[in-house]
Amino acid sequence: MSSKRPLSYPNWQCVIKYMNFNTRILLSQLCPELRRLEKSIPLKVHSFDFRCEDPIYLNDSIYQVGIFRRYHNATCVIPEDIQWQNNNGGMRYDVDKYGFPVAPGYLRMDVDYFQNEKRKKNGAQRTERLVYEQPLQNAQKYLIDKLFGGRTQIIIDHMRISLQRDQHFPPGSSLRVQNLGIQSNSFAHYQAKIESVLDYKKYPLETLYLSGEELDHPIVETAQKLIFSGLPSGFPVIRHRNVEFSCYFDITASVQQLVQHILDTKKNIGVCYVFNCLYRKLTKLIDEIKEAHEEKGKLFENSRNDTFSNCAVLQMTELCDLFVYWTNAKMNYLKIEVLPSGSPVSIEND
Repeated sequence: MSSKRPLSYPNWQCVIKYMNFNTRILLSQLCPELRRLEKSIPLKVHSFDFRCEDPIYLNDSIYQVGIFRRYHNATCVIPEDIQWQNNNGGMRYDVDKYGFPVAPGYLRMDVDYFQNEKRKKNGAQRTERLVYEQPLQNAQKYLIDKLFGGRTQIIIDHMRISLQRDQHFPPGSSLRVQNLGIQSNSFAHYQAKIESVLDYKKYPLETLYLSGEELDHPIVETAQKLIFSGLPSGFPVIRHRNVEFSCYFDITASVQQLVQHILDTKKNIGVCYVFNCLYRKLTKLIDEIKEAHEEKGKLFENSRNDTFSNCAVLQMTELCDLFVYWTNAKMNYLKIEVLPSGSPVSIEND
């Protein structure tokens, strides 16, 4: 006959590590004795931006805040739009005592309610209500702190920082972000917060998405790869060694400008720039580069021992060459990299 023995503390640590996040939150709320242990175990989240106005999507659950409106007269017929909002998490904006929208941060006191709601995608839901005495934004911060505050490490696959939305980072937590998107004009505004919670020195970013300028900050220097929306303001001067540009325009002039800059500055082996070309095919671009730098051109043969016409190889020094080539037959992904002389390049077949 087996006995039902409770799990020991070390066993709980192993079990919690592999629990669904929402189950962990519920366990932490129902078992205060395990709350400290649960928060000490790294938490993995696919995508979260800590925005103060958006629902929080975590696995199969949605966490959100809204204003629930009730009528004091029990015989009053509730308008359909208000009833629909009440049934779907409440209003997402602050209102005055008459129910009209007001600017964010406006403080009103009445008897309507904040509604912190957790909904499963299968329809089940759990609701917590508070009297509406503070701006709705404060309720979102309260929810973020309740879910993420005080955690030793939160591992986030994708996160984006933008000035368009107020973002609240949980106090006492350490964020390990793998892929981060920043609008360059937003960085100065959030720099202190980012430096206080983002552990980018110990865990460098895999990818940093930027727009505007190439930021002069260790978070950029330590990132494994930069991806720009368009071209940075200082182009073609780029400090990072591994950069991709997503371009919706004719890249011909930009590619030629960057190739000339690399030849002039003698970039080191390993430098790699990629143009993700979302424009029309530029079938003559490689030939134009060969013609412009004919005196430096070298014959390139691929692994199949036949000349690959869509690759230009330009001699830089006795030890290294500049390779410019389309990486696939679709001709929408152009790579520019400095490699040891005689290196093969990776060409996709599709």
